Amino acid sequence: MDALEAYEMVKHAELLHGRLEAAREAVARARRIGGREKDWLTVAVDLLGVEMEGMRRVLDGTRMLPELLDVRLEFAGTLQQRWVDALEKLVAGVTFHAGSRAPLLEALLPHLKFPNLRKANREAVAAYHADFEKRLKLSYVQRMFSEPAWAFAPPCVEAVRAAFTEWQSSFSTESLDAEQSAPLREELCGLGEKLAMLTGQARLLAEAALLPMPGTFAEHGLDARPRKRGKRTARADATAPAPASSETTPPAEALPGSESEPATQARA
Repeated sequence: MDALEAYEMVKHAELLHGRLEAAREAVARARRIGGREKDWLTVAVDLLGVEMEGMRRVLDGTRMLPELLDVRLEFAGTLQQRWVDALEKLVAGVTFHAGSRAPLLEALLPHLKFPNLRKANREAVAAYHADFEKRLKLSYVQRMFSEPAWAFAPPCVEAVRAAFTEWQSSFSTESLDAEQSAPLREELCGLGEKLAMLTGQARLLAEAALLPMPGTFAEHGLDARPRKRGKRTARADATAPAPASSETTPPAEALPGSESEPATQARA
C-alpha cells in the first residue's frame, strides 16, 4: 500500500465509522434485531472508534507529503471546519460572560453566519479572517481582553489564528523533503494497512448484524469501498475554492463584507 492508497483508506475509515454509528442508532430499538446483533454493531463501531484520534493525527502530520499534493485541497475543507469551530468557541465564551448582545461581541464578530462560513469559498474565508484580525486591534477589544475577567479570550483568539494558518497551508505547493517524508510515509502506510483489516472486520460484523433487516446494510452505505485513484491524478488548482469535505464541493458563498468600526470603538 502506497501513501495515496493509505490516505484513501484513512478517509474511508473515518466515513465508515460515522455510518456505522448512524446504523447502530437507527436499529437501537428495532425489534427484528436481538441483543447479540446489536452487540456486534457496537463492536464494529468500537473497532474503528479507538483509532479515530490516531487517524486525525496521522493525516494532519502527513498532508504535506509530496505524493499527497494532488489531494491536499481536500484537507482544506476539514481545516475550515476547525477554524469555524474555534470562532464558535470564542463566541460561546463571550456570550457566557457577557450575554448574546454584548458590545464586545458586536465589536469583534458582528457577522455570526457560521453555517455560511463553513461552506464559503477561499476568498470569503480569507476576507472574514482579515476583518477579524482588524477588529482585534480595536482599542476597545484590546482593553477588554486585558482585563482578568476575560482571561479566557486570548487563548481562544490564538486557537482561531492557529486554525486559520493550518487551513492556509492546504493551498501550499511546498512539500516535505525526503528525510522528513520517510518516517511520516511509513506511519501513514502502516495505519492504512491496519485500517484495511479493521474496516473489513467492522463491515463483516455490521453485515451479519443487519441480516434480519434486509436492505439496511446498503441503505447506510456500509457496502462502500475506499476511493480508487489513478497512478497520476490531475493536480488541484491552488486557487480553487476549498471543499467542505472530501466527497462533495459545495457552491461558493460570499459572506458579508467588513463594516465600519462599531460604536463601541468611539468609547475606547
